[in-house]
Amino acid sequence: QSEMANMEASAFQSYLDENYYTYFDTFYGKRSIRPDHVRYLKESQQSLIPVAQALFEKVGPNQESKDYVNLMLSFIQSIPYNELVEKSVSRGSGYLSPVEVLTSNIGDCDSKATLAAAVLKSLLPRLSIAIIYIPGHALLAANLPRSDLERTIDIDGMQYVLLEPTGPALMIAGKIGDKSEKDISSGMYTYEKVK
Repeated sequence: QSEMANMEASAFQSYLDENYYTYFDTFYGKRSIRPDHVRYLKESQQSLIPVAQALFEKVGPNQESKDYVNLMLSFIQSIPYNELVEKSVSRGSGYLSPVEVLTSNIGDCDSKATLAAAVLKSLLPRLSIAIIYIPGHALLAANLPRSDLERTIDIDGMQYVLLEPTGPALMIAGKIGDKSEKDISSGMYTYEKVK
């Protein structure tokens, strides 16, 4: 029985790996399965270099990194939002990869957050980023220069500026939605750093 249980666990892990899923622990401590966002964004970075470069050229070479981030955010926030499928029953089956969000011009919160992280990492590969998970939503945090007016979060003793790429509201770096603010202020979040 022990050998069969090990074989089953190994086969299921192989299934997850082949289909870009991963385990994660929710804020409530429940073990669950979701798309492997970090793997998706890492494998998409090369394909997204033209997008990152076009945004950089639009901002210009002598601007602050925050100008680039804000243009990237407004671009992704303008992509129509769609939940794709009900998250509580889908285990991420409606998730779109970063490239698919661009080609289909639609995305949900975790699809758009992953796209935003991939675009940022394509142009600023040393920028430290984390995907922030709150109940029913995903957003980003980036270790950017910050002002006192911007909403930040502490990750490993450093302040990261919060980024809300979902839209449709256009929010610059450091501004987040009311639900995100409430959940983060209450400590109802987990995160995964992008290395």
